[in-house]
Amino acid sequence: MDPSPQFQADHDSLTQILDLLSPEIGTLEEQRQKQQRLNELSESLEFCCYLALIFGEGTDQDTLIRQKAGLALKSQLDAYFSQISPEMIEYCKGMIIKAYESDEKVICETAGNAISLILFRGGLNIWPDIIEFLTTKLSSDNDSSIYSAAKAICFIIEDSSKAFEEPKYAEDLEMLLPALSSILMQQPAKDDNIRSIVIHTINMMIIMNTDVVYRNTEGYLKILLDIIQEDSTKLRTRAVQGLTNILDFRMELALSHYESLFEVMLECLKLKDQEVALASAEFWSGLAINRMENDEDDKKRIELIEKVLPILSPILLECCRFAEADRIASLPFNNEDANVYDENYYEDQEDDVDEEEYSQLQGLSTLRRASAFAFEKLATVSPDTIFESIKPSLEQYLQNDDDQEGREASIVILGAICEENGPTVQLEQHLSTLVPLLFNFLSSEHSKIKISTTWTLSKFSDWISNNTAEEEMTVYVEKLCVLMKDSDPELCESACCSLSDILEYAGEKLAPSIGIIAMTYSQICSTYSGRCLMALLDVVGLFVEIFAEQLRDPQAMELIITPLITKLNELSENDKILIPVLKCVKEVVKVFGNMLDTAFVDIIQKCLKIISQVTNCLTIEGNTQEYDVNFAIEAFPLLTEVFKNWENISSIAESDYFSILTKILSLNCLNQNSGQTEINSSGNITTSFGKFDSSRISYKQNCFSHINFSHKYLPNEILEPYIESILKSLCDSLMLYNENPGNKRELTSIANNACLTIGNIALKIKADIKISLSPVYKELNIILNNKTLDKGLAKHCCFTLGKLGLVDPKSSTEYLQSFIKPWCICMRYLPANVEKYQSFTGICEIIKNNPKAIIETFDFICEAIYEYPDAPEDLQRTFKIILQSFKDNSGESWVQFYCALPQEMQQKLSEKYEI
Repeated sequence: MDPSPQFQADHDSLTQILDLLSPEIGTLEEQRQKQQRLNELSESLEFCCYLALIFGEGTDQDTLIRQKAGLALKSQLDAYFSQISPEMIEYCKGMIIKAYESDEKVICETAGNAISLILFRGGLNIWPDIIEFLTTKLSSDNDSSIYSAAKAICFIIEDSSKAFEEPKYAEDLEMLLPALSSILMQQPAKDDNIRSIVIHTINMMIIMNTDVVYRNTEGYLKILLDIIQEDSTKLRTRAVQGLTNILDFRMELALSHYESLFEVMLECLKLKDQEVALASAEFWSGLAINRMENDEDDKKRIELIEKVLPILSPILLECCRFAEADRIASLPFNNEDANVYDENYYEDQEDDVDEEEYSQLQGLSTLRRASAFAFEKLATVSPDTIFESIKPSLEQYLQNDDDQEGREASIVILGAICEENGPTVQLEQHLSTLVPLLFNFLSSEHSKIKISTTWTLSKFSDWISNNTAEEEMTVYVEKLCVLMKDSDPELCESACCSLSDILEYAGEKLAPSIGIIAMTYSQICSTYSGRCLMALLDVVGLFVEIFAEQLRDPQAMELIITPLITKLNELSENDKILIPVLKCVKEVVKVFGNMLDTAFVDIIQKCLKIISQVTNCLTIEGNTQEYDVNFAIEAFPLLTEVFKNWENISSIAESDYFSILTKILSLNCLNQNSGQTEINSSGNITTSFGKFDSSRISYKQNCFSHINFSHKYLPNEILEPYIESILKSLCDSLMLYNENPGNKRELTSIANNACLTIGNIALKIKADIKISLSPVYKELNIILNNKTLDKGLAKHCCFTLGKLGLVDPKSSTEYLQSFIKPWCICMRYLPANVEKYQSFTGICEIIKNNPKAIIETFDFICEAIYEYPDAPEDLQRTFKIILQSFKDNSGESWVQFYCALPQEMQQKLSEKYEI
């Protein structure tokens, strides 16, 4: 490759950086000083060149120092790529190639990572000869060199696969793909690690939409069919994944080899090796999920599925037996493991090509889960056939007391082959026999049987609610309540989920079970945590919603609220499970209202403690305590719900409520870490960019939303002392939006909430407002005249202007002429509602105070009035006064004004307003 440009390093600076990168562990203070100095150096773009020099030519240095320099170089390039000169990039490239030629495997691999990063950030054009360079390394006699080249290519393909679809890179692919394929065909066979990376790389290339890949796919398919016969788990797994990719993206080709393909995939499922069998199970899912474009071809796909199902289904059922991998995957969750933001959250992780980490990918999914998922998807293609194909095995295992594992797997399959809305027609015909049998299994001695049974029965909840006698339904609920008290947390969670489902479908039919459900909940709430508690909270939410009237009895209500408030108070302010608990308390407060008056003080104190902790973390300079604004964001709506129902709301003035609000309102939304750099334990330098902190914006706008919804419940005498500071903060947020045009998207939400809150508070306080609203009018005017204004924000600005007109019309005098035109344009087509009525009424008050300001925009006002034909009578009278006043004051010019309006508008306005 071409020689890189030269860089003249300062000896002292180089020595200092080497010392900072040294792996020697000093005191905490020494580490802090090193970190601070690295942060300072990283602000200089030349720092990249020093790191590149150490990485590429520091052969006399410790390997760890070189690796750390390489990792730091990669992160520095990532952070500042657009600012680094082409000459510096070229120098770094040269040093990275030198590092790549190193005999040290870890240095070579780090160089491959850096190569991939440069191509990802700068595009393939930035290093046009790198693919050729790496391809030549694939034919090396040195296996270590081949491995490093294959791994670098793998990273490049992973990061830039879409770019390779451009025609100009066809030559690179023509050279690369055969070189990779030849490694797989060499005899004697190359090392398994090399071939595994090569297969993984080609697997990613299969998804490319290029002629080169298209032409070579069939040959690659045949290679994979040979490799899949080998003994290596690693290679077999990669080969099955490759065949699955071909199925996904070239199904017509895959199905043209269906006999040999299906044969090897069925054999892979039978293997005791979980990884290979799991990959094979995913193949069958892909066959079910992916449709073919041509309807006739797709019919053939379905026919092939139905043809293989009698053989496939019993094998898949065996794969659903509980194994060690499933035991690990089902270990109990604590509160920190619970994902409280999205209960269906699943973190998808790509296979990493690092062979040392390859085995750690087990547990992300298991053969049992993949097989059950395959059953679920195959059932959507051929629901009746799949039940018939599995029926003999189900009958055998469900009746066999000696094979509990087989019974448990069969129960899982019964649930898996249900459609989204319940059992298939074929399966439903057997539920009258199956459901009583499953009810009996709830009393099994085996915990896994009970867990799977509760899950499967939940799939039948709709059928059970409509086809089960009241007595049997009561027994079913009683059994679920017993299971909810079990010592196995997974069983408790599953039982809670099943109870939620039957509550949802059966509703008031479960009235005879109110007592046992309430009593069970009160007994177990204190012992539950993590996902179990989340599932229980779902039960409580549904339960109180369905049986609100029946639970208004003081004794029943005590069973519900006391354990919930106790749980709320015992949780720390940064416990993740706190979020679903707050949501549940809010639902309970919404149902029972002021009947919970005695619990409101505890709820408010907890909410204020949560909000105060987050606020302090955000406002105290130099604070290093971790925080999550979502805790406080969830506390705000609960506070609002309590305010709505609290008879003793005036006592809120005695709490810290307003002092905390004042802190939040003064919160700076700027990113406090903007531009700061730090180096992590792996040697990666990370830099924080962005003018605004999204979490601060979200926090503040949620506070505004709380004020907007809750102020109406606060007496004026309590609110009045804080009105000036509240309105000023809201106005400042509008100003922030106006002064940062480059950040409109992230600031729109806070401006929206500020608008709404200003209008509603002003309307509530009215005569008690002792400050001028002129600054607010000014900011609203600027927003409304913005050419790229968000429609939602425009609407809220218009509503707020009208509400302010009802409170202080005189302060808007100097801005009326400027905002009246965009106001009319926005308002003319909005549907009639209270907000529109208030806005028009307020604007009319403003016009009365400055009628001359509308002369130039009179036609827009006429159009807005014309488009509001169903305005209330009092507003129509006001329209008439304004129109006639304008006519009287226009004199001879009136005819000119009026004749400029469309004919239909003239006629309608004349008829309605006598002008």
